[in-house]
Amino acid sequence: MDSTCLVPTVKHGGGGVMDNDPNHTSRLCKGYMTKKESDGVLRQMTWPPQSPDLNPIKMFPFVLGFVAAFCLSTLVSLSRLYTGMHTVLDVICGVLIALLFIAVTFPVWDFMDQLIMTNPICPVFAVIAAFLLSYNYPRLDHYSTTRADTTVMLSAGAGTCVGVWIINRIGLTYVPSGEFPLGIPPITYPMLIQHVLRFVLGVTLLVIVRFIAKTLSLKALGSWYKVSTQDILVRQRLEIEVPYKFVTYLSIGVVATSMVPWLYYLVGL
Repeated sequence: MDSTCLVPTVKHGGGGVMDNDPNHTSRLCKGYMTKKESDGVLRQMTWPPQSPDLNPIKMFPFVLGFVAAFCLSTLVSLSRLYTGMHTVLDVICGVLIALLFIAVTFPVWDFMDQLIMTNPICPVFAVIAAFLLSYNYPRLDHYSTTRADTTVMLSAGAGTCVGVWIINRIGLTYVPSGEFPLGIPPITYPMLIQHVLRFVLGVTLLVIVRFIAKTLSLKALGSWYKVSTQDILVRQRLEIEVPYKFVTYLSIGVVATSMVPWLYYLVGL
């Protein structure tokens, strides 16, 4: 951003109008604008994102969001019943536990978000806790994919905690401006092309990262335990399955929430 381009506007009584673009709401950009305002170079204007005065939009209805979340949760629950992975009682108890967890933790969500993004201990704690929980998953008398599924979820969540901490340190944290619910901008061809490019670039990078992390972790574990990780039964062993899946999806979580947004920023997407 070249502040000299803003000076003529400021001289004529104008100012910098900030919309809800991630490039404008990042800590890096906000810090720059605040410094320039304190130096008297420009004046920031408080302006709602995607103002209806300039761009007629529709607000995202709460009911529609609730119905979408309910339908998605219902489909997931039914899929677990269909595959025989859980019973009806499992699903009911899971729903009740989730609702209780939301009710108890909701008042501290903002505090936890800030803590995860700023405290250097949080990424370390998230990785260690997720790995210990995965490795100490209740043992069964037969093999089940639930241990692997749990490891995938916990490691991806831990990777997300690490990624958001990294992206906050870089200064590219997206901070929505304005009151919720935010407006839905009209779909245009340039926007559609931009999001298709973001999708293709992001998915391609994640596929590459998954392949590299999985290959290297399996080779390292095979060398350590002196076994062939090409054998499916070997991959199902606790000391092989949990570490390689944990490393793989931890890497995906980190890259998806830090490297991919940073790459978008570099290429202007």
